[in-house]
Parts: sequence; C-alpha cells; structure tokens
Amino acid sequence: MMLHRPCNFVYGTSEALRKDADSLDQITGEIIAAVVKRTGLPPSTIEGWFTGPDKYFDAQEAVKNHLADEVFTFAPPSIPASADADTRPGKTPEERQFWRMLLRFETLPVGDKQKFFGELDRWLFYKVK
Repeated sequence: MMLHRPCNFVYGTSEALRKDADSLDQITGEIIAAVVKRTGLPPSTIEGWFTGPDKYFDAQEAVKNHLADEVFTFAPPSIPASADADTRPGKTPEERQFWRMLLRFETLPVGDKQKFFGELDRWLFYKVK
C-alpha cells in the first residue's frame, strides 16, 4: 500500500494556482483525518506519512497499522494440460502464447463488463509475473 499527498495538475493564473493549492491542503487534511479515524493512530504519526516522499507499506505493515484488515492470497488457477500443448497448424507463436494465456484464466463472468474487467485486473495483478 502506498500513501501520498494528493496531487493536481493546474493550468491557469496565479489566482487559480493558489485556489488549487488551498484545495489540495484541505483534501490532505481530510485524508489525514480519515486515516486517523481508520487506524486510531495519533495525528502526528499520520501527518508524518504525508510529509516527504511517498510512504509504502508491505501487507503485514498495512495490517499492523490498521490500514488493512487481513492479508490473503489467491489459490493458483488450475491450468489445463492442453494449455501448453496447443500446436494447431496455422497459428503463429504469438497466437499460441495468447491462447495459453487465455486458458490460464479461471472461469470469467463475461456477461457483466465490470465484473469481467475486475477479474481481468485481479488475474493480471496476481498471476502475471
């Protein structure tokens, strides 16, 4: 998990830049208050996380600091024996590689676009090395 101060890209006059800077300061304060509420840690600790470079937590640190509730892993998908044996004629190496990738997917709900892309994101994040 990574925490960082909110950022903005602004184009405009000095007045617009000052207004956006004030807005970012307000948003930072709201984020800090939310993290304090979530973690129960002192505001000075949380403010320190938002000062300087981005703050990174591994899974155990995130749980220890009450930023996450638990650490879990996904079971590896079952890969059909045919996944690496697809040598049908007329397929390029790239097509065979893509076919093997698709076979590594578990059942995907394709009737719902949001669920499909959520499952695709999960697969890419946890399975692709």
